[in-house]
Amino acid sequence: MAPANFGKKFAAAVIGLQMASAYIGSTFMPMIFGFIQQKTGIWIMPYYLAFFALLNFIFLELAYRRIAVYKNK
Repeated sequence: MAPANFGKKFAAAVIGLQMASAYIGSTFMPMIFGFIQQKTGIWIMPYYLAFFALLNFIFLELAYRRIAVYKNK
């Protein structure tokens, strides 16, 4: 979807940014969860996952709205 949303000129850069974000997330999310879990307990895991799922949804919607604004110009 990157070429359709961002154009062929920027698709490679967007995909690179997505991959870098995924690597950073997969590196630090378990460590951060471990620190939080030590302080609170394992019961926090569903809330932790729900928080990041909601955050992902919010940023996806913001990105689609910004794309729509630029496509309409």
